[in-house]
Amino acid sequence: MKLLTPWREIVVLSMMSKKEINWNRQQMQKVYEAAFDTLLYASDDVIRCYGNFLSVGTKPDRTADEVGRRLSALLKAMRKDLGNKLTTLNEVEIMAMR
Repeated sequence: MKLLTPWREIVVLSMMSKKEINWNRQQMQKVYEAAFDTLLYASDDVIRCYGNFLSVGTKPDRTADEVGRRLSALLKAMRKDLGNKLTTLNEVEIMAMR
């Protein structure tokens, strides 16, 4: 949850306001702290997916589609890491939950 909380806050705020939300220092601090903790506890697949997501999620020229694909890949990897190894959900189905 610590890994997703800063991103969830941004996604919810942007969905509610229908505009781009700028990161503040406190939110960025949460992102980096969570990333550090993830290196210690998450599976290799989650770490790779988070790195892929982070590389696009913090770019100013990112597209919503690009971020969504990487986020859903991360969520799928996290689900598998938490015991849902036989999940049949694909990235589109995961993102339909938002």
